[in-house]
Amino acid sequence: LWRGQILAADCLGGIQVIGRDERGAWKVLSFFNIENHPWAVDTDDSHLYIANAHHGFMQFDIAGDAPRITADDQSIGGYSVGITKVGNRAVLSNLVKGMALFDVTDPTHPVLTATYPANSTAPAQLLLGLPTVIRSKIRGDRAFLAGYARGLQIVDISDPSLLARVGEARTGGYIYGVDLVADTAYLADYEGRLLEVDIRDLASPEVKRKIRMPRGEAWD
Repeated sequence: LWRGQILAADCLGGIQVIGRDERGAWKVLSFFNIENHPWAVDTDDSHLYIANAHHGFMQFDIAGDAPRITADDQSIGGYSVGITKVGNRAVLSNLVKGMALFDVTDPTHPVLTATYPANSTAPAQLLLGLPTVIRSKIRGDRAFLAGYARGLQIVDISDPSLLARVGEARTGGYIYGVDLVADTAYLADYEGRLLEVDIRDLASPEVKRKIRMPRGEAWD
């Protein structure tokens, strides 16, 4: 959200600003172009953070009347599709390289501090053999990753230079999305299921329930 409006990543090349018109109907109010497929956005009061498929991590100043780019082309290779920003940290999710942790204390100079798995050099082939991360959530010093065929991955990010997995839940299926509510992680399974995972024990998260969607795939 930005000034009561919704910012949406359009993977065909830009960011849509969505709000209500004078009749109260939702519509696209404006659009600004970004090259090379922006896939996801996150915001705080003054900045917009973008996962760009080919450019990796991008950052815009949105405190003024028009967005102004402050950081571009922070690529880790692969194909970046998700971004989560909390405090001075941002997690970039990548289909090929896993996750990358950025220090965004200086809005003009984001710093890549570590990747998970470390120094991933997997080739861009079938996702089943890659350390894929599609979405993430941050809670305290833990990152909860939607790891596609690897289910839920929980990573310790307390040391920004050395990321370490502390737990995982192998769920079956293909996990595309993750959200957290109290002691439960909710996972979106591409095979059309919503999974409830008990995360009270971070070392051994446990799948408690699998809910079949009425139809189609679950993405987020």
